[in-house]
Amino acid sequence: MPSKPTSTSFALLGLLGIQSWTAYGLVAQVKRNMHIVWPRSEAHLYAELKRIVERGHATAEVVDGKRRQATRYTITPEGRAALQDWLASE
Repeated sequence: MPSKPTSTSFALLGLLGIQSWTAYGLVAQVKRNMHIVWPRSEAHLYAELKRIVERGHATAEVVDGKRRQATRYTITPEGRAALQDWLASE
């Protein structure tokens, strides 16, 4: 049984709601834009992406990159619904 979503889960889902990202691109985006006010280790972010997929809130697809393959994450309808419910809660 997958773990319950955390604030980290919803932050990542929010970014995935904007567009699909590779794991590297998503972690770089978090570091660039949120790290100063919301610090998370890279290892924690990569692990949370895997948990998001386990919950069915995102899909992971291996794609060819410039130098090697990368994993691209895309939010699912269930992930959008979970994000909307979380945003509507107090």
